Amino acid sequence: MDLDDPKIYQQSLSLKTTIASIDAFPEQLEQAWRESSHIPFPQKYKKAKNSIVCGMGGSRFTPLAVKERFKGELLIPYVINDDYTLPNWVGPETLVVLSSYSGTTEEVLACYEEGKKKRVVLWTAVTANGALSEILKREKVPFYQIKPTRNPSGQPRLGVGYMTAGHIGIIYATGHLSSQAHEIEKSIKKIDKLIESYNINIQKVGNEAKQLAQLIYQRYPYLITAEFLQGFGNSFGNGLNETAKSISSPRVIPELNHHLMEGLKFPDKLRDS
Repeated sequence: MDLDDPKIYQQSLSLKTTIASIDAFPEQLEQAWRESSHIPFPQKYKKAKNSIVCGMGGSRFTPLAVKERFKGELLIPYVINDDYTLPNWVGPETLVVLSSYSGTTEEVLACYEEGKKKRVVLWTAVTANGALSEILKREKVPFYQIKPTRNPSGQPRLGVGYMTAGHIGIIYATGHLSSQAHEIEKSIKKIDKLIESYNINIQKVGNEAKQLAQLIYQRYPYLITAEFLQGFGNSFGNGLNETAKSISSPRVIPELNHHLMEGLKFPDKLRDS
């Protein structure tokens, strides 16, 4: 396949909108940060002793990216919960963030129902629509409702910028992130420049994204990242699984040094691949 052939990317409307959503990542980040970081949370939210984010798939790896990138700036524990149930320690002093782009994720909705039994009062969310937004509006809970004008595909996994910056904005607006707003905004403004060489219109000879796509085609890639980038490694794997329908395994340094490197000795056929 010639990845420089423009005809490949004009075969279907869904492919065009997928690419448009990917290209809009910087704009998604900017919009979501601007909107979510200014949510007027009540003072009680700033007194939370810990926090937990309930999410799955594309609504999980985004807060995971936030957790690992801002590990040194988070002022309270920030736990990712990818399950139907909540830990026993969750209670009235826990900030519970419900993360579901679609607003219909059954695990997240189950956590909401369980949280009510645990007397959770510090609710918020990052979502675009669905049952979740209806529930929170009815309960008069402050949350970030995504307006996905920069995600023409409509696919939650391609609204990565909205989910990522939405979670950063919420933890900032609730007073549990020590980073300064201007630092975050400066980083977002750099994204355009950082990814410009990966654009679909850039020829493969100068496009590392196309080179990587060809390298891993029909292979089982291990996506190895440093610990502070593990959320993005998970994001890459999610994209390969859901969009490319291709298997992959995110791995993290330094954990893999303790077992995976030894495990690559067998089976013998690995040496021939």
